[in-house]
Amino acid sequence: MKQKGYNSIGYREKVHRRINVFSLCELSNSLKYVLGLLILFVIVIPNNSSAQTKNPPVSLNKTNPHYFTFRGQPTVLITSAEHYGPVLNPDFDYITYLDVLQVNGFNLTRIFLGDYVSAPGFFDYPVDEPLTPAPGRLLTPWARSPVPGYANGGNKFDLSTWDENYFKRLRDFIAEAGKRGIVVEVTFFCPYYANGLSPYCSDNNIQGLTSTTNALSNTALVAVQEALVEKVVSELRDFDNIYYEPCNEPYHGGGPRD
Repeated sequence: MKQKGYNSIGYREKVHRRINVFSLCELSNSLKYVLGLLILFVIVIPNNSSAQTKNPPVSLNKTNPHYFTFRGQPTVLITSAEHYGPVLNPDFDYITYLDVLQVNGFNLTRIFLGDYVSAPGFFDYPVDEPLTPAPGRLLTPWARSPVPGYANGGNKFDLSTWDENYFKRLRDFIAEAGKRGIVVEVTFFCPYYANGLSPYCSDNNIQGLTSTTNALSNTALVAVQEALVEKVVSELRDFDNIYYEPCNEPYHGGGPRD
């Protein structure tokens, strides 16, 4: 079944978006920690893949940082993107979506990884938007456990076990975007908006995490997030068409500053 409604261009536009999404002075200590993890993992994770990228990754242009450098050319990244769910929603037809981006001259899109999904009707989004998968259809980095009870259908998640079907879809999406000259912003975390659908919520995983608060003091969640950062960076390290956003809307909800 193909997801309807958002297989074509949506509404979000990003013009001259910079890789340094937040200045360091705006980041909480926990987000600085995540950013540090990203830098560490990008530098030191061994590359066990035989496929080497032919180009350096997208980066800020050294002559004019209002531009990027992508595949040897000064580049402006522009998009009007769907709502971040082409990988986590297995019913979304991302080939059609990427084709539409390319035909319309857009060269950027953004994804969430599956630790957050929207509740139907949230913020007046269409109920069939990509970030709202059908009941039982959420695909995440973590495998489903044998235990029933995920809030939006299907079994709970096992945060200690990766779902290789997810990572196959993630790699394919990035690869298909790259074939079309499209850069992908990969967003790791967000405030989760207390909707009860994140796999991190205690009722949705067999580990029984008690909080979705992004803070260094939340050591159980930090351990899961560390493992996710390492896994994703390792899986995507051969691609030249990605950059990472540590956290979406870190200021939302008045969370702790640590």
